[in-house]
Formats: sequence, structure tokens, C-alpha cells
Amino acid sequence: MVVSGLASEIFLFSIPSEGGPFWGFSSARLILGGIVFLFSMLGIIIWVKRNHLTLWLAERLEVLSDQPRWLTLPLLVFSTGFLISWILVWTPMQQLGTYQFLFLRIKPLILYFCLFSAQNLAAIALVQHQLDPGSWDRIRGLIKKPHGLWITIFLILLGMVFIALITGWGFHNDGFYWNVPAIPMRMGEIAVLIYVVLWMLWFGERYLQAQATRFVRVDTVLFAVLVGLTAIIWYFTPMQSSFFAPGPELPNNDYYPYSDAAYYAGDAHLALIGQGMGNGGEVDKPLYSAFVFLVHLVGGIEDYQRIAAVHAVFLAIGAGLIYLIGAAIHKRVTGMAAAIAFALLGRNMILSSGMALSANPKLLITGFFSGVILLLLTLFMIRWVQFPREMKWVLYAGAVMGFSVYARHNFWFILPILMLFIPLVRWKDKGVRFQPVAFLLVAFLATFLPWFIRDAFRDDLQPLDDRVEYRLFSRFGFTPEPQLKSPVNDHQFVHDRTVIQFRWRGFQTDLQYSLQVTKDGTVFYTDTYQPDEVCTLNRLSCEVPVEGDWSTGDYQWQITTVNLHQWRRESELFTFTVVEEGETGYSTYHAIPGAGLLPVFSIDGPAGDESLWSIVVVPILNHWYHNLIAGIVSLPMQINNADLPGIFHGDFSLWVEGQDLELTAGQWGFLVVNLTVLSVGLTQAYRRSSWAGLMPVILVLGYNTGLAVARTSGGRYLSAFFWVFWLYWLAGVVSIAELVPAFFGRAPMKKFEDEMVQPVEPGLVRWNWQWLPGLLALLSVGLFPVIIDQCIPPRYPLLEEKDQVDQFIQKVPGYGDSEREILLDKLANQQYLEIRTGRLLFPRFYWANKGGQYLQTAYGVLDYDRLVITIVGPQGISYGIQRLSEGQIPVAPQASDVVMAGCANSLGVYDILGLVIEKNGETWYYEVSEVDTWSCDR
Repeated sequence: MVVSGLASEIFLFSIPSEGGPFWGFSSARLILGGIVFLFSMLGIIIWVKRNHLTLWLAERLEVLSDQPRWLTLPLLVFSTGFLISWILVWTPMQQLGTYQFLFLRIKPLILYFCLFSAQNLAAIALVQHQLDPGSWDRIRGLIKKPHGLWITIFLILLGMVFIALITGWGFHNDGFYWNVPAIPMRMGEIAVLIYVVLWMLWFGERYLQAQATRFVRVDTVLFAVLVGLTAIIWYFTPMQSSFFAPGPELPNNDYYPYSDAAYYAGDAHLALIGQGMGNGGEVDKPLYSAFVFLVHLVGGIEDYQRIAAVHAVFLAIGAGLIYLIGAAIHKRVTGMAAAIAFALLGRNMILSSGMALSANPKLLITGFFSGVILLLLTLFMIRWVQFPREMKWVLYAGAVMGFSVYARHNFWFILPILMLFIPLVRWKDKGVRFQPVAFLLVAFLATFLPWFIRDAFRDDLQPLDDRVEYRLFSRFGFTPEPQLKSPVNDHQFVHDRTVIQFRWRGFQTDLQYSLQVTKDGTVFYTDTYQPDEVCTLNRLSCEVPVEGDWSTGDYQWQITTVNLHQWRRESELFTFTVVEEGETGYSTYHAIPGAGLLPVFSIDGPAGDESLWSIVVVPILNHWYHNLIAGIVSLPMQINNADLPGIFHGDFSLWVEGQDLELTAGQWGFLVVNLTVLSVGLTQAYRRSSWAGLMPVILVLGYNTGLAVARTSGGRYLSAFFWVFWLYWLAGVVSIAELVPAFFGRAPMKKFEDEMVQPVEPGLVRWNWQWLPGLLALLSVGLFPVIIDQCIPPRYPLLEEKDQVDQFIQKVPGYGDSEREILLDKLANQQYLEIRTGRLLFPRFYWANKGGQYLQTAYGVLDYDRLVITIVGPQGISYGIQRLSEGQIPVAPQASDVVMAGCANSLGVYDILGLVIEKNGETWYYEVSEVDTWSCDR
């Protein structure tokens, strides 16, 4: 009581004074302080009168040693009161708006009740300890258990951190797809998780044990409840403007996808109108585009916020899968807490999408979808390790592997891990040692081949080759053409060289590059190049060999780029020196403005100081470590009551885009604590479930290797496996919290889940054909992209050129039949005029001299009012800019039928001359001038 009162009084009078009449304090504050003081005095009186608080509580609250009596009202009241008051104490006042002042006044009482509840819970524990002296024996027994495995795992984790600290791996940004750590939790949310853990350990486990023996399948019920709860939380969390969904924007005040999200949505809409994904061409991630197709079928095609909400509801199944994984490898309470953490973190990702570049359930990008696939694969592999005689689990895992590579290519790195791991599990069983691998590969091919065959039987497509080239070559600066040599960054240029190769990193929207080299103010070399002449795939790596008389001296070089909007961007001047042999030149590294990419240069010939280790291995290790460290620091790294903006923008924030990871002394302390809890969780998971307990780690490390090879880390790439850190962290919290019941006179609960690990009989495989429908369902997932690609009839027929012109003229208002005939002849003879028919997507209106938040492609700043649209139709995906009259805000409903006439320009965007939009029987027409004046010149 004294401690509660003293802490509350200190907090109350630490609030800045209002300038009141009583020593600068208001009368309201003095009255509140008096109430807290009286409560404290009452506690002292009770203590003195009863001589011992615990005896008084034992008498009044009837807390006895009989185990069933622990489900009593006092314990529920105090634990619930502690939870509510704890959350209120840590509520960020920035969220309270006009109620901040009132909240500051009553917060001391909330703090008092929080501490009061905590004291009573501790007192109940002491009472029970007095009534059951055997409690300490149980605690000592727990402490005396061998902890060699825990120490080993902790030292391994700590050693990895020290390696990263010494080498800089994982901490220093290399400028290539390096994103912020995973999104963290707030203190109130962490309090909820801890309360769930404690409540389940004290009350819930025995109830679940009783239910598990009845006809009700408790895991099925909890799976459904957790999925439903997560779906509700995500559905009603308001969407935020972000890189992949900027907005809300005129004319419809809606959010529309951008970048990767627009690409997947475009492929889905092509399938919806019967053109096939990618319009029959290459599709980078067909399974995810097929999933977006399904989301549109359920959520509609008009309201993007509703589409995003339905997308989130589908992905909420991940919470149920996490519960099943946690229950399988540790305890049901661990699974429940991990599922709730998944729901809360998903909500935080939605709310923080404008503050940190990450993925969230309401963005149409692959991060969370890949996470659900990874969870499903993890669950099936865990069940196979626990039930190795039941081959259905390895068949399920193989089917998931088959379609997973069409969601993200990082899954390829998991396949060899499974092929090595599976025989090791059954190594002692020589008769069927490799049989599960065969089943895995058969199921893998059954779901992998349908789309592969779709690509393989088309002359213009090369299945997977370009994707492997893009990720395994271009991102390390290598060119896939064998006749070109690997890049060298030697920094030593000797005067007898005749060729120096200049390299820089380009961008997908660059149309032209110019290289100029000067010496002593005089132009030594200059030339202009097209990207397809000097760059690798997607223009990420561009290289030009320059032959000349490279005499000794100082040189400067500069790259100028022209992008889709004809903007010229000039890099800074880069300096290098050609010297006599044996001396060392130097170079500077800067980014081309607006591109965020680092130009470098190299000479031809053998590698100098840099080797394959520094060019390839170090970047991979850097991103590999960064993913792990960025996941760990999303665990509790501070104690404060900041809201999400306060966490992201506060002092020593770890969520500043593009920065190196630098931890304060306090954050290093929290990191060590988190490693300790993680090591406890890993240890207990292994002790309870053997190798099945480490299966999530094994698969995530394989997936992370795929990310690292592609030089991607942090942010949205972590959204596929951020759950693994919280799963093991909560397993550690549960394991530590299991000591608490011993204070309450209760023996720690034994694992009451059904025995997971079955003895393996040599050569015996259990076949139960009831699993066949589940396997067929998984196999149908591999067929689904092919079905929607091939079997939906086209909505918009592909017409001959003259028929297209006629179709457009028929829709232009204000012309009679004879006038239309004249226009048809005139427009049909326009060599460069093109007609596009299809579905209008993602309309964005911009005022003159304004532009989108992201200035690439058609969304840049122009000096006139305009409507920017995307059209999907028989000709594929087209982008257009419709010039508007000054002050005119257009009507352009999402997913309308549209016919456009425009001039194709070198930017890859159509300058629209006339636009007809139709929706629900209404028509809107926009034009830049009279139709008979239209002309497309080049």
C-alpha cells in the first residue's frame, strides 16, 4: 500500500503545475493527492490491525490450498484489474485528443489501482506459499534442471550477434533493397500478450485439458476463433496512405495500388476480363496474381478499400496456422499468444504503412501471402516429423512447395533443405530413408508443372530463366552474357591500359544514358547509349568499355539519364586517377539524384583487390544477418508509452528508412534480454518436440537465404516470417511464466496435448485414404492460375484497326452518321493514332504543376490539369494521360468500360486525345480538341 501510494503521489506531483493558489497546484490536484494518501493510510491501518496482510487476505478472500478453489472471483478481479489499469497507464496520451488534460488528472488513480492489484496478486501467492510449503521445493527442482542446451543456444545467438558487430554484417546499409526492421508492438499490446499467457497458465490450461477429452475439438474451435478475431481486427483497421497504395486521391477519393501492387492487380484484372494473366505473356508471380483475382471476385472490382479489406480477411488464416504451430511444438497457450501477436502486429503494420516501408494485410503485395504459405509448409513439415509414418504430411508439404515458388522465388531455397532434412529424420530406417523425398518431389511436380507447361509451350516465353537471371546476376552487377567479363572495382589504373570499363546502376524507367569523361577541363570522351545496348535485365547494371590513350592524370566522369518524362538527371562528378604502375588511384561514390543507386566504375582484366567474397558473399551475408537482426529488434526494445509515430520518429529510432542499424546502450541491454528469452523458447520447443520444435527456424533460415541471395532485407521482406521471432519469444515467456504457478502452490502443468512424436517402426508407412481430398485441394491450387488464365471468355473483343476506330467514333457524342463516316476515313488514315478498349483502372486526377507522391512514369509533375489512367484490355495494360480544361474535375469511376484514342509516345504512355467512359448506363466524354483536328506526329 505504501509503495503504491508513494509511486502515485510522485507521479501526481511531477505534472507541471497549473499556477494554482496552493503552492502552484490546483485544488483538484490536492484533493486527488489526498485520496491517494487516504488509501495508503488505510492500507497501513489494515496491516497493523491484522498484523499480517496475507493472513487478512486469506481470511477475507478464502484463498485455500484446494486446487479447484483457484478459480475464485478475487483472483479474476485483481488480474483483470491489473490488465486494464496497466494498459491505461501505458496508453499514449497523443491518442486521447481533447481528453489529455482529464487523463493526466486521473492517471495517478489508475496507477494506484494497477500497483494495488499487483500487490494483491503477490499477496495471494504468498498466502498460498504459506499454506503449501512444498512450493519452494518445486521451484528449486525447476531451477536445478540441467540447462546445458539453453546455454548452448544462447551462446550461439550471442555469437552471431558478435560476428555481425565485428564484421558490420546486418548493421550497415549497402544501398540495395535495405529496409527498416519489422514493425514493433506498443507496451499496452505487450501487456495484453503477457496477461493472456499468465491467465492461460493459471486458469485456461485445465479447462482446455478437460475440453480436449470431449467430442469438441478444442483446436478447431480455437483456430476458428483466432482467425475470426484477426479478420475482424484487420477488416476494421482503417487503411493508410503508403508507397504501395497512395491516396486517397481525386477524382474518387480512394486508395489505388502503385508499383508492385498495381502490377499484380493489373494481371488479376486481365484475367477477370478473359485476357489471361499477363495477357497471355510472362507473369512473374502467377499464384499471387491468381489470389488477387479471387479477392476481386469476393470483394468486387470498384471499391479498393473493400478489396484491401477482403484481402486482409483471407490472410487472417495465418493467425490460426500460427496457433496450430505453437500448440504442436510447445503449448496451446504459446500458440494462442503468438496468434494474438500476429493479429496485433498486422494491425500495427496497417496503421504504420505511411511511416515505414513495409507490407501489411491490406496491401496487394506478396509479403503476407508468402507468409501464409510459409506457415502452411511449416505446419505440414512439423506434423510429418511428429507423425513420420503418415506420408500424407510430406505429400501436403510437397504440394505447397510446388505452388509456393509461383508466389515468391525465395521458396526455391527451401526445397534442397527439405530434400536433405527428410532423410536425416529417418536415417536409421534404411528401408524407407528416401521414400518421403520421392513423395515430396512427386507432389511438388504435380503443382509446379501446370504453369511451367503453360510457359514452356509458348515460343516467346522462357520459364524461370529471366527471373533467375534477374535475381542471381543483375543484383550483384554481373551480366549474364558470357562474353562480358565480371565487374572489377580495382581503384588502381595504370597508364598502359587502353580500355577502362565504366559501370553504373540504372533504373527501369530510364530511356537513355550519356557518359562524359573529362581531363583537365577538356572532354576526353562522350557518347549516348540506349539501355538495351549497355544494360542487363531491367537496366540495373549498365556497362560501357571506353578505349583510348589513358595517360596519367586526373579524370572526371558523369552519367546523365533521361527517364519516361524526359527529365534529365545528372550524377555528381566522379573522380579517378590514372597513375604509374604500383601507385593507387581513388574514386568517389555518390547516388544519381532521384535514383538512389550507386554508380561505380571498373577496369577490364583480372580482379584486383576485390574478389568473389567481397562482390557476392559479403552482400549476401550482410542481407542475411540484417533480416535476422531486423526481426529481433522488433521485439521489446524499450519501455515507454509512445504511440506508433512516437516509436518511429522518436530519438534513437531504429525505423529510419535507409539508415544503418545503431543501438544505444539501453537497446543493447534489451537485445540481450530478448536473446535470452528466445534461447529459452528455442530450448523448450526442442525439448518438448525434438526436431519438430526447430522446424520453423530451419524453414525460415532457408527462406531468408533466398532473400539474401536476391539482396533484399528488412521491411516488407520480413512480413513473410516476422512471426517466427514472436513465436519463440512467447514460447520463452511461457516457459519462464511456468515458474509462477509454483509460487501459487501448484505444480507446473505437464504437457497435456496429445503425444505428438510416435515411435517409428522400420519400413512401415501408414496409408489412410481419408487424406486424399486434402491433397486434391492442394493440387488444385497449382491448377487455379492456369484455369483462370485459359478458361474465362474475353469481355472485350480484339477488333481490326478500322473497326476499333469505328467503335470509338460510334461512342463520341455530337456527330451524325455522315459526319462519322468522314471522321472514320480521317482517323483510320492517322498512322500513329491508336485505339485502346478495355477496363479503366486506378484513375488519378492532378492539378497543373502537381503530381503524385511518386514521380515516376505517368504520375510526374506536368503543367496542365490531367487525368491519369490505366487500361486493361485485349492489347494488354496501357497507361494514358488525358489533358483537361482548367478547373475541370473529371468523373471516372473505377473499373468502368473505356474506349481511348491517343498518341503513343516514346515514354511508354499515351497522350489521350479522346476518352469515352461508360458505367451503369452513364457515359462521360473528354477530349483535348475537336476530333477532326486530331493528329499524331512523330
